[in-house]
Amino acid sequence: MAQNKYLVSTFRPQTAGAISYAPLGTAVPTNAVDELDPKFTKLGYISEDGMTKSFDFDSDTEKAWGGDPVNNIFNGKTTTFEFKLIELLNKAVNQAVFGQNNVTGDLETGITVKDTNAEPESYAWVVDMIGKNGALTRIVIPSASITDMDDITYATSESAGYDITITPQADENGVTNTTYIQKAPTTAAKPSTGGKD
Repeated sequence: MAQNKYLVSTFRPQTAGAISYAPLGTAVPTNAVDELDPKFTKLGYISEDGMTKSFDFDSDTEKAWGGDPVNNIFNGKTTTFEFKLIELLNKAVNQAVFGQNNVTGDLETGITVKDTNAEPESYAWVVDMIGKNGALTRIVIPSASITDMDDITYATSESAGYDITITPQADENGVTNTTYIQKAPTTAAKPSTGGKD
């Protein structure tokens, strides 16, 4: 296949927000265009850095006498996703980070967020993006939990946020996440806006 500059792309979030989460076991989409299950909740604005998908390969290189590399031993790979949630006044955002039972109330009457040492909950996650020429790109993570979070800075010079890293767990087939890419529908079908806003 010849080079094609139209297949090079940057990505932006969908209008309603890019990242959604739902209780573990919620039906996840199998393409880039279907509507999300209503159990999914959008997590609002993400910082301008977007999302980073990282890979950590665990491998060893064996060398022969004399120093020549002769064998690469693959011990496994860990994939992580990092993004910064900046809607700290959003109850759903706090529940995703601190746990459903640790966040109560609402913004009108008051939100209470309890920070405990409990193990982070696992959720289903979906990331919806729009690439060049409106191509829809969706990353589906059926099960992942928060495994790291950066410091929170409360200041007037920048938006405070939860800069979290989630690590997917593999399914029975060893798959941790799946990416779907498809042209945006041109008929009556519309791109997904996700579940609850």
